[in-house]
Amino acid sequence: LEFRRVLFRSIQKSFARDYAITVGYVGQNTHHLAGSYNANQVNPGYLSLGGLLTKPITDPAVVAAGYTPPFPGFATLYGSSAPLAQALKPFPQYQSVNDVGNRVFGANYNALLVKAEHHFSHSFQYLVSYTFSKTLTNVPLNVEYGYPGPQNAYDLRAEKYLSGFDIPQTLVMSYTYALPWGPGQPFLNHGFASNILGGWATSGILTYRSEEHTS
Repeated sequence: LEFRRVLFRSIQKSFARDYAITVGYVGQNTHHLAGSYNANQVNPGYLSLGGLLTKPITDPAVVAAGYTPPFPGFATLYGSSAPLAQALKPFPQYQSVNDVGNRVFGANYNALLVKAEHHFSHSFQYLVSYTFSKTLTNVPLNVEYGYPGPQNAYDLRAEKYLSGFDIPQTLVMSYTYALPWGPGQPFLNHGFASNILGGWATSGILTYRSEEHTS
């Protein structure tokens, strides 16, 4: 099953009664995400054989190195020109084998959070927050979604890269301002008009963020 570990830490400093600054960290590791990959890749350990991998299994140099067909009928199935690389695959009888639904993928998210706020006083309140983050994953390498799959299925941890939904920087600003008329306000603070026009406020949220990563 999918497993997530989340860590959150923050410190806050209040000053001048109505102001506060918060600095925090958020980290999340997600494991056992379902996906699929080519489970019939040649083990990278054989790459040291160099050009020998592309030579036919019956080539004298391949035979001299101690390699033989992995099963009877291999040459019949692929022909005498079948390369050594095919013979060294985990399932040499197949060109490729997609392992579907195996929970071997993952992702991690790390973020620095900074928040400054002015508590509601003198008819005004605001909040400014900034997030600097990074999201790494190997899930989009999933061959089930049309991607070529990991370069090295034997080391999926090394395949992580910036996620397609990674947004490195986000700035959000919000405010609330109570309009200065009505009961308790400096203008139109009594009478019929005061009751009708009082109690109104204006507010807004502005969001700025960097573009999502594209590959």
